Amino acid sequence: MLTAYTVKQLAGGEFQLRNSGGGSGGGALVTIRFPKPFPKGWPRGGAEGYAVPATMSSPALGDVPCIVKAFRNGLPGRGDRMDKLVGHGLARSHDWLFSGVPFASVRRATVNGVPLDDSNISIHVCYDVNGEDFAHLKNHDAFDAFDADERGWLAAQLCETVAGLEKRRIVHGDLSHGNIMIGWDDERRRVECVLIDYDGFTAAGTPPLPRRHAGQPIRMLGSPGYQHPELMRRSSADPAGADEGVFVENDRFALGVLCCELMVWRSSVRQALLRDELLSPEALATGRDVIPKELSRGWPDGADLLAEALRAPTAADLPEPHAWLRAMGRRVDDHAPAEWTTPKPVMRISRQSGGPHSPISVRRRVEFGHSAQGAGDLSAIDPRLAPVGFAYERADGALTLKLTFDWPELVTVTRSDRMLRLDARKAPRPRPLTFEVGPTDVIRSDGWRFDFSP
Repeated sequence: MLTAYTVKQLAGGEFQLRNSGGGSGGGALVTIRFPKPFPKGWPRGGAEGYAVPATMSSPALGDVPCIVKAFRNGLPGRGDRMDKLVGHGLARSHDWLFSGVPFASVRRATVNGVPLDDSNISIHVCYDVNGEDFAHLKNHDAFDAFDADERGWLAAQLCETVAGLEKRRIVHGDLSHGNIMIGWDDERRRVECVLIDYDGFTAAGTPPLPRRHAGQPIRMLGSPGYQHPELMRRSSADPAGADEGVFVENDRFALGVLCCELMVWRSSVRQALLRDELLSPEALATGRDVIPKELSRGWPDGADLLAEALRAPTAADLPEPHAWLRAMGRRVDDHAPAEWTTPKPVMRISRQSGGPHSPISVRRRVEFGHSAQGAGDLSAIDPRLAPVGFAYERADGALTLKLTFDWPELVTVTRSDRMLRLDARKAPRPRPLTFEVGPTDVIRSDGWRFDFSP
């Protein structure tokens, strides 16, 4: 029996499995270890199952953070579906694109003497993408901190993910704001948008979920506010789930809605709409005009493309994923989306309102162009940063960045091998203080944090 109590008993335990899709040797034996105690807020889950953090110890990759998900098999053949998804090897084939796809599944395991061998339980393991789901960020008004450039990267990555799935003839089936994770990559060099929860996927050899199970209808996959009107009409006309032919590939429509949300969503939009989705599910169901003025004002090209998607008579007529990239003004490259995998050199600046674990109150980016050199101060970011100057010089394709602090505050430089602390308040320390910033360095002073991605 899978319960929250059972899952909590996993803390401090471990088990072994064959990693068949994660890029560690094609079926190598790996060890999954659980922390003790679990971090605050874990396990997470509810009606269908639970997720807990863990570490995968691999002969090829070393220790890799991951997430273990234990599900009740409420979906028909959930375990079989996960086995097939792992077998596709997506997590191995294109790491940055499909890092939310499970790389291993297991039917039976014993951890701390607790047998997870119930036939009604399936377990799968995926990488820890180090972020929060978009719905959580929206609900807590935390997405305001992302600037326009970061939002464009997130939407572009999601477009490429869906395009990549289409090339492999895979349908996710349940794109929504609760099923995309937003965070930073391992080196905190760029924001990442990762699609997760592939339970209802469809592919060659994996048919759509049946409309009924155990004598009861199963809801069509998809979330209110992200379902194409055709899907809503057909599922509403068949509440008993009698028509097994009802299947609508909804990924393209949900992708368009999510791109629009990623580009324009702010706490002010939430307050104006009085809901957590851009589109009203009620208006979608009735065919009324559903495009809010907040989208039309914030991203007119996106609003026009979404209107086209709403007018599409069937899901087959929806705009393809790269159409949304073009609406953003981004380059379309089917093979190497280098525009966001190798971004321009940037410096990230953040400020915390209190101690090291307090919320971030300021988050900005300075992007360096292609000129050979440049200099300035950071007053445009915040007037309090007027005493902080920067200078950069480009030579042989490499960019060198220096920061200068002309203020009486402690400056801490953390490098991979040591920490340097210079206090300008102590004589005879000369001012200004100048530091060359490397890609692994972090500089902190007076509550501000500076780091650089060359």
